[in-house]
Amino acid sequence: MPRVSVVIPVYGVEDYLALSVASVRQQTLEDIEIICVNDGSPDGSRDILALLEAVDPRIVVVDKPNGGLSSARNAGIDRATGEYLCFLDADDLMDEGACRAIADAFERTGADVVTYGASPYPLFRGYPWLERVLSPRDAVYGEFTPALLFDEASHPFVWRTALRRSFLVDSALRFDEDLAYGEDEVFHFALYPRSSQTVLISDKLIRYRVARGGSLMDGQRGDLARRVEEHLAIVGCVLRDWGDGGFLVPWGQELFDWSAEFLLLDLLTLPEAARLESASSLHELWVEAFGEESACRLAVASRFHVLARPIACNRGKLPGGRVAKARYYLSRLTPARLAKVLRGRLRARRASAPSAVEQATWEAEDARHRQEALQFLRAEAVAPRIP
Repeated sequence: MPRVSVVIPVYGVEDYLALSVASVRQQTLEDIEIICVNDGSPDGSRDILALLEAVDPRIVVVDKPNGGLSSARNAGIDRATGEYLCFLDADDLMDEGACRAIADAFERTGADVVTYGASPYPLFRGYPWLERVLSPRDAVYGEFTPALLFDEASHPFVWRTALRRSFLVDSALRFDEDLAYGEDEVFHFALYPRSSQTVLISDKLIRYRVARGGSLMDGQRGDLARRVEEHLAIVGCVLRDWGDGGFLVPWGQELFDWSAEFLLLDLLTLPEAARLESASSLHELWVEAFGEESACRLAVASRFHVLARPIACNRGKLPGGRVAKARYYLSRLTPARLAKVLRGRLRARRASAPSAVEQATWEAEDARHRQEALQFLRAEAVAPRIP
Protein backbone atom coordinates (compact mmCIF):
# COMPACT_ATOMS: atom_id res chain seq x y z
CA MET A 1 0.00 0.00 0.00
CA PRO A 2 1.44 3.40 -0.94
CA ARG A 3 1.74 5.86 1.91
CA VAL A 4 0.16 8.74 -0.02
CA SER A 5 -2.25 8.90 -2.98
CA VAL A 6 -2.24 12.20 -4.88
CA VAL A 7 -5.44 12.74 -6.90
CA ILE A 8 -5.13 15.13 -9.86
CA PRO A 9 -8.25 15.98 -11.92
CA VAL A 10 -7.32 16.69 -15.54
CA TYR A 11 -9.37 18.84 -17.91
CA GLY A 12 -8.10 21.38 -20.43
CA VAL A 13 -4.65 21.70 -18.86
CA GLU A 14 -2.26 20.58 -21.59
CA ASP A 15 -0.10 23.68 -21.08
CA TYR A 16 0.33 23.02 -17.35
CA LEU A 17 0.06 19.28 -16.80
CA ALA A 18 3.65 18.12 -17.41
CA LEU A 19 5.13 20.63 -14.95
CA SER A 20 2.47 19.96 -12.31
CA VAL A 21 2.91 16.19 -12.37
CA ALA A 22 6.71 16.60 -12.46
CA SER A 23 6.46 18.38 -9.10
CA VAL A 24 4.73 15.29 -7.69
CA ARG A 25 7.13 12.80 -9.29
CA GLN A 26 10.04 14.66 -7.66
CA GLN A 27 8.76 14.14 -4.10
CA THR A 28 11.35 13.14 -1.54
CA LEU A 29 8.87 10.50 -0.38
CA GLU A 30 8.88 7.99 -3.24
CA ASP A 31 6.25 5.62 -1.83
CA ILE A 32 3.30 7.40 -3.44
CA GLU A 33 0.76 6.86 -6.19
CA ILE A 34 -0.29 9.61 -8.58
CA ILE A 35 -3.86 9.22 -9.81
CA CYS A 36 -4.59 11.40 -12.83
CA VAL A 37 -8.30 11.49 -13.68
CA ASN A 38 -8.89 12.43 -17.30
CA ASP A 39 -12.32 14.05 -17.11
CA GLY A 40 -13.01 13.84 -20.84
CA SER A 41 -10.43 16.53 -21.58
CA PRO A 42 -10.88 17.88 -25.12
CA ASP A 43 -7.29 19.07 -25.59
CA GLY A 44 -3.95 17.24 -25.68
CA SER A 45 -3.95 16.40 -21.96
CA ARG A 46 -4.68 12.70 -22.58
CA ASP A 47 -1.60 12.39 -24.83
CA ILE A 48 0.53 13.82 -22.04
CA LEU A 49 -1.02 11.37 -19.58
CA ALA A 50 -0.06 8.51 -21.91
CA LEU A 51 3.56 9.66 -21.77
CA LEU A 52 3.42 9.98 -17.99
CA GLU A 53 2.05 6.51 -17.34
CA ALA A 54 4.66 5.08 -19.72
CA VAL A 55 7.60 6.55 -17.79
CA ASP A 56 6.47 6.21 -14.17
CA PRO A 57 4.73 3.10 -12.77
CA ARG A 58 3.40 5.15 -9.84
CA ILE A 59 1.10 7.03 -12.22
CA VAL A 60 -2.41 5.66 -12.70
CA VAL A 61 -4.66 7.19 -15.37
CA VAL A 62 -8.43 6.99 -14.94
CA ASP A 63 -10.46 7.86 -18.04
CA LYS A 64 -14.06 8.98 -17.68
CA PRO A 65 -16.62 11.11 -19.55
CA ASN A 66 -16.66 14.75 -18.58
CA GLY A 67 -18.56 15.20 -15.33
CA GLY A 68 -16.88 18.16 -13.68
CA LEU A 69 -14.30 18.64 -10.96
CA SER A 70 -16.27 16.92 -8.19
CA SER A 71 -16.93 13.89 -10.36
CA ALA A 72 -13.24 13.63 -11.24
CA ARG A 73 -12.15 13.86 -7.61
CA ASN A 74 -14.68 11.20 -6.62
CA ALA A 75 -13.33 8.90 -9.33
CA GLY A 76 -9.83 9.45 -7.95
CA ILE A 77 -10.99 8.67 -4.41
CA ASP A 78 -12.56 5.43 -5.62
CA ARG A 79 -9.31 4.38 -7.34
CA ALA A 80 -6.92 5.39 -4.55
CA THR A 81 -5.12 2.73 -2.51
CA GLY A 82 -2.79 4.84 -0.36
CA GLU A 83 -2.92 5.12 3.40
CA TYR A 84 -3.39 8.88 3.09
CA LEU A 85 -4.99 10.85 0.29
CA CYS A 86 -4.58 14.42 -0.93
CA PHE A 87 -5.52 16.47 -3.98
CA LEU A 88 -3.66 18.67 -6.43
CA ASP A 89 -5.09 20.81 -9.20
CA ALA A 90 -3.33 20.18 -12.50
CA ASP A 91 -1.98 23.71 -12.85
CA ASP A 92 -0.56 23.93 -9.31
CA LEU A 93 2.79 22.70 -7.97
CA MET A 94 3.79 20.63 -4.95
CA ASP A 95 6.77 21.41 -2.80
CA GLU A 96 9.19 18.49 -3.10
CA GLY A 97 8.79 17.63 0.58
CA ALA A 98 4.98 17.88 0.64
CA CYS A 99 4.04 14.19 0.69
CA ARG A 100 6.61 13.42 3.37
CA ALA A 101 5.36 16.30 5.53
CA ILE A 102 1.77 15.11 5.10
CA ALA A 103 2.56 11.49 5.99
CA ASP A 104 4.69 12.55 8.96
CA ALA A 105 1.87 14.75 10.31
CA PHE A 106 -0.59 11.86 10.20
CA GLU A 107 1.82 9.41 11.81
CA ARG A 108 2.93 11.87 14.49
CA THR A 109 -0.62 12.83 15.55
CA GLY A 110 -2.97 10.01 14.53
CA ALA A 111 -5.22 12.58 12.85
CA ASP A 112 -8.06 11.85 10.45
CA VAL A 113 -7.48 15.14 8.61
CA VAL A 114 -4.40 17.31 8.03
CA THR A 115 -4.73 20.80 6.52
CA TYR A 116 -1.62 22.69 5.45
CA GLY A 117 -0.60 26.01 3.95
CA ALA A 118 0.11 27.19 0.42
CA SER A 119 1.71 30.11 -1.38
CA PRO A 120 0.25 32.21 -4.20
CA TYR A 121 2.04 31.47 -7.47
CA PRO A 122 3.48 33.87 -8.40
CA LEU A 123 3.79 35.62 -5.06
CA PHE A 124 3.07 39.04 -6.54
CA ARG A 125 -0.47 37.92 -7.46
CA GLY A 126 -1.32 37.27 -3.84
CA TYR A 127 -3.66 39.57 -1.92
CA PRO A 128 -4.53 39.88 1.78
CA TRP A 129 -7.56 37.55 1.90
CA LEU A 130 -5.82 34.83 -0.11
CA GLU A 131 -2.61 34.99 1.87
CA ARG A 132 -4.57 34.82 5.12
CA VAL A 133 -6.65 31.75 4.22
CA LEU A 134 -3.57 29.96 2.86
CA SER A 135 -1.65 30.47 6.12
CA PRO A 136 -2.90 28.18 8.90
CA ARG A 137 -1.21 28.16 12.27
CA ASP A 138 0.05 24.94 13.88
CA ALA A 139 -2.87 23.53 15.88
CA VAL A 140 -4.47 20.25 16.94
CA TYR A 141 -8.23 19.83 17.36
CA GLY A 142 -8.88 16.66 19.36
CA GLU A 143 -12.59 17.12 18.68
CA PHE A 144 -14.61 19.42 16.47
CA THR A 145 -15.49 22.89 17.65
CA PRO A 146 -16.87 25.69 15.45
CA ALA A 147 -13.60 27.58 15.87
CA LEU A 148 -11.98 25.14 13.44
CA LEU A 149 -14.23 26.36 10.65
CA PHE A 150 -14.94 29.94 11.67
CA ASP A 151 -11.73 31.14 13.34
CA GLU A 152 -8.95 29.17 11.65
CA ALA A 153 -7.45 29.42 8.15
CA SER A 154 -8.80 25.94 7.42
CA HIS A 155 -10.81 26.42 4.22
CA PRO A 156 -11.66 26.76 1.33
CA PHE A 157 -9.41 24.93 -1.23
CA VAL A 158 -9.51 21.18 -0.69
CA TRP A 159 -6.15 20.76 -2.45
CA ARG A 160 -4.51 21.71 0.84
CA THR A 161 -6.38 19.16 2.93
CA ALA A 162 -5.25 15.53 3.23
CA LEU A 163 -7.28 12.69 4.69
CA ARG A 164 -6.66 9.30 6.21
CA ARG A 165 -8.24 7.11 3.54
CA SER A 166 -9.84 4.72 6.03
CA PHE A 167 -11.63 7.70 7.60
CA LEU A 168 -12.81 8.81 4.17
CA VAL A 169 -14.16 5.33 3.43
CA ASP A 170 -15.83 4.91 6.82
CA SER A 171 -17.51 8.32 6.68
CA ALA A 172 -18.60 7.80 3.04
CA LEU A 173 -17.71 11.40 2.24
CA ARG A 174 -17.72 12.43 -1.40
CA PHE A 175 -17.84 15.67 -3.36
CA ASP A 176 -21.31 16.88 -4.33
CA GLU A 177 -21.46 16.41 -8.10
CA ASP A 178 -24.59 18.55 -8.41
CA LEU A 179 -22.73 21.69 -7.39
CA ALA A 180 -21.17 23.69 -10.22
CA TYR A 181 -19.16 25.81 -7.79
CA GLY A 182 -18.22 25.77 -4.10
CA GLU A 183 -17.71 22.03 -3.81
CA ASP A 184 -14.55 22.57 -1.71
CA GLU A 185 -16.45 24.62 0.87
CA VAL A 186 -19.26 22.08 1.16
CA PHE A 187 -16.72 19.26 1.49
CA HIS A 188 -14.86 21.00 4.31
CA PHE A 189 -18.10 21.72 6.19
CA ALA A 190 -18.96 18.02 5.96
CA LEU A 191 -15.44 16.85 6.74
CA TYR A 192 -14.38 18.70 9.87
CA PRO A 193 -17.38 17.91 12.13
CA ARG A 194 -16.93 14.19 11.39
CA SER A 195 -13.17 14.10 12.02
CA SER A 196 -12.12 12.73 15.40
CA GLN A 197 -8.87 14.67 15.22
CA THR A 198 -7.85 17.44 12.83
CA VAL A 199 -4.36 18.88 12.59
CA LEU A 200 -3.38 22.20 11.03
CA ILE A 201 0.24 22.67 10.01
CA SER A 202 1.75 25.96 8.92
CA ASP A 203 4.04 24.41 6.27
CA LYS A 204 3.30 25.89 2.83
CA LEU A 205 3.30 22.75 0.70
CA ILE A 206 1.49 23.92 -2.46
CA ARG A 207 2.15 26.69 -4.96
CA TYR A 208 -1.31 27.82 -6.03
CA ARG A 209 -1.46 29.29 -9.52
CA VAL A 210 -3.61 32.39 -9.05
CA ALA A 211 -6.52 32.69 -11.52
CA ARG A 212 -5.01 31.61 -14.79
CA GLY A 213 -7.14 32.64 -17.77
CA GLY A 214 -9.81 30.04 -18.52
CA SER A 215 -9.69 28.41 -15.09
CA LEU A 216 -12.87 27.62 -13.15
CA MET A 217 -12.03 30.24 -10.54
CA ASP A 218 -11.34 32.82 -13.23
CA GLY A 219 -14.75 32.17 -14.79
CA GLN A 220 -16.59 32.90 -11.52
CA ARG A 221 -15.57 36.54 -11.26
CA GLY A 222 -17.82 39.45 -12.06
CA ASP A 223 -21.31 37.89 -12.31
CA LEU A 224 -23.03 38.90 -9.08
CA ALA A 225 -26.42 37.28 -9.74
CA ARG A 226 -24.75 34.00 -10.63
CA ARG A 227 -22.55 34.16 -7.54
CA VAL A 228 -25.55 34.71 -5.27
CA GLU A 229 -27.36 31.76 -6.84
CA GLU A 230 -24.31 29.55 -6.33
CA HIS A 231 -23.78 30.75 -2.77
CA LEU A 232 -27.40 29.96 -1.95
CA ALA A 233 -26.80 26.44 -3.28
CA ILE A 234 -23.70 26.10 -1.08
CA VAL A 235 -25.58 27.24 2.01
CA GLY A 236 -28.44 24.86 1.22
CA CYS A 237 -26.06 21.90 0.92
CA VAL A 238 -24.28 22.72 4.18
CA LEU A 239 -27.51 23.27 6.12
CA ARG A 240 -28.96 19.96 4.91
CA ASP A 241 -25.77 18.04 5.68
CA TRP A 242 -25.47 19.50 9.16
CA GLY A 243 -29.12 18.68 9.76
CA ASP A 244 -28.56 15.08 8.65
CA GLY A 245 -25.43 14.81 10.76
CA GLY A 246 -27.02 16.22 13.92
CA PHE A 247 -24.66 19.21 13.99
CA LEU A 248 -27.34 21.92 13.98
CA VAL A 249 -28.42 21.17 17.54
CA PRO A 250 -25.14 22.11 19.25
CA TRP A 251 -23.87 24.60 16.67
CA GLY A 252 -26.93 26.06 14.95
CA GLN A 253 -26.18 29.67 15.93
CA GLU A 254 -22.65 29.49 14.55
CA LEU A 255 -23.83 28.07 11.24
CA PHE A 256 -26.68 30.60 11.01
CA ASP A 257 -24.21 33.45 11.50
CA TRP A 258 -21.85 31.99 8.89
CA SER A 259 -24.65 31.72 6.33
CA ALA A 260 -25.71 35.32 7.01
CA GLU A 261 -22.19 36.64 6.64
CA PHE A 262 -21.59 34.51 3.53
CA LEU A 263 -24.64 35.87 1.68
CA LEU A 264 -25.82 39.21 3.02
CA LEU A 265 -23.35 41.58 1.37
CA ASP A 266 -23.99 40.19 -2.11
CA LEU A 267 -27.74 40.21 -1.49
CA LEU A 268 -27.56 43.87 -0.51
CA THR A 269 -25.74 44.69 -3.74
CA LEU A 270 -28.35 43.11 -6.04
CA PRO A 271 -31.05 45.21 -7.76
CA GLU A 272 -34.25 45.34 -5.71
CA ALA A 273 -36.27 42.65 -7.50
CA ALA A 274 -33.38 40.18 -7.49
CA ARG A 275 -32.51 41.10 -3.90
CA LEU A 276 -36.01 40.34 -2.63
CA GLU A 277 -36.18 37.09 -4.59
CA SER A 278 -32.82 35.90 -3.24
CA ALA A 279 -33.73 37.00 0.31
CA SER A 280 -36.90 34.94 0.02
CA SER A 281 -34.82 31.93 -1.06
CA LEU A 282 -32.57 32.39 1.97
CA HIS A 283 -35.64 32.62 4.22
CA GLU A 284 -36.82 29.28 2.84
CA LEU A 285 -33.42 27.66 3.46
CA TRP A 286 -33.35 28.86 7.06
CA VAL A 287 -36.91 27.72 7.73
CA GLU A 288 -36.24 24.32 6.15
CA ALA A 289 -33.15 23.82 8.33
CA PHE A 290 -34.27 25.30 11.65
CA GLY A 291 -38.04 25.70 11.52
CA GLU A 292 -39.78 29.08 11.32
CA GLU A 293 -39.71 29.98 15.02
CA SER A 294 -36.14 28.81 15.55
CA ALA A 295 -34.90 30.61 12.44
CA CYS A 296 -36.40 33.85 13.71
CA ARG A 297 -34.93 33.28 17.17
CA LEU A 298 -31.47 32.62 15.71
CA ALA A 299 -31.76 35.77 13.60
CA VAL A 300 -32.61 37.87 16.65
CA ALA A 301 -29.59 36.44 18.52
CA SER A 302 -27.26 36.83 15.54
CA ARG A 303 -24.66 39.57 15.38
CA PHE A 304 -26.20 40.22 11.94
CA HIS A 305 -29.65 40.60 13.51
CA VAL A 306 -30.40 44.01 11.98
CA LEU A 307 -30.33 42.50 8.48
CA ALA A 308 -31.03 38.83 9.20
CA ARG A 309 -34.17 39.40 11.25
CA PRO A 310 -36.26 40.87 8.39
CA ILE A 311 -35.33 37.87 6.22
CA ALA A 312 -35.95 35.18 8.83
CA CYS A 313 -38.95 36.74 10.60
CA ASN A 314 -40.64 38.68 7.77
CA ARG A 315 -40.42 36.17 4.90
CA GLY A 316 -37.47 37.53 3.03
CA LYS A 317 -37.79 41.29 3.38
CA LEU A 318 -34.39 42.92 3.04
CA PRO A 319 -33.69 46.62 2.60
CA GLY A 320 -30.90 47.74 0.31
CA GLY A 321 -28.77 50.86 0.02
CA ARG A 322 -25.72 52.28 1.71
CA VAL A 323 -27.19 52.25 5.22
CA ALA A 324 -27.87 48.50 4.99
CA LYS A 325 -24.32 47.86 3.76
CA ALA A 326 -22.90 49.94 6.60
CA ARG A 327 -24.89 47.84 9.07
CA TYR A 328 -23.49 44.67 7.50
CA TYR A 329 -19.89 45.83 7.87
CA LEU A 330 -20.48 46.94 11.45
CA SER A 331 -21.95 43.52 12.25
CA ARG A 332 -18.78 41.83 10.98
CA LEU A 333 -16.41 44.07 12.91
CA THR A 334 -15.19 41.98 15.84
CA PRO A 335 -11.81 42.81 17.43
CA ALA A 336 -10.23 39.64 16.04
CA ARG A 337 -11.49 40.33 12.53
CA LEU A 338 -10.34 43.94 12.69
CA ALA A 339 -6.86 42.78 13.70
CA LYS A 340 -6.74 40.35 10.76
CA VAL A 341 -7.82 43.03 8.30
CA LEU A 342 -5.28 45.53 9.59
CA ARG A 343 -2.45 42.98 9.46
CA GLY A 344 -3.39 42.07 5.89
CA ARG A 345 -3.49 45.68 4.78
CA LEU A 346 -0.16 46.39 6.45
CA ARG A 347 1.47 43.48 4.61
CA ALA A 348 -0.09 44.63 1.35
CA ARG A 349 1.34 48.14 1.80
CA ARG A 350 4.79 46.78 2.53
CA ALA A 351 4.77 44.58 -0.56
CA SER A 352 5.86 46.42 -3.66
CA ALA A 353 3.81 45.79 -6.79
CA PRO A 354 5.86 44.35 -9.66
CA SER A 355 6.43 46.44 -12.73
CA ALA A 356 4.98 45.47 -16.08
CA VAL A 357 8.44 44.33 -17.15
CA GLU A 358 8.80 42.11 -14.06
CA GLN A 359 5.39 40.55 -14.68
CA ALA A 360 6.19 39.89 -18.32
CA THR A 361 9.53 38.36 -17.32
CA TRP A 362 7.81 36.01 -14.89
CA GLU A 363 5.25 35.00 -17.52
CA ALA A 364 8.03 34.19 -19.99
CA GLU A 365 9.97 32.17 -17.42
CA ASP A 366 6.89 30.26 -16.36
CA ALA A 367 6.06 29.42 -19.97
CA ARG A 368 9.65 28.25 -20.47
CA HIS A 369 9.51 26.01 -17.38
CA ARG A 370 6.26 24.45 -18.58
CA GLN A 371 7.65 23.84 -22.06
CA GLU A 372 10.87 22.37 -20.70
CA ALA A 373 8.90 19.97 -18.48
CA LEU A 374 6.98 18.72 -21.50
CA GLN A 375 10.12 18.39 -23.61
CA PHE A 376 11.87 16.46 -20.85
CA LEU A 377 8.88 14.13 -20.53
CA ARG A 378 8.86 13.40 -24.24
CA ALA A 379 12.59 12.69 -24.21
CA GLU A 380 12.19 10.43 -21.18
CA ALA A 381 9.42 8.48 -22.92
CA VAL A 382 11.65 7.54 -25.88
CA ALA A 383 14.87 7.00 -23.96
CA PRO A 384 16.13 3.41 -23.65
CA ARG A 385 15.16 1.81 -20.34
CA ILE A 386 18.03 0.77 -18.06
CA PRO A 387 17.26 -2.60 -16.44
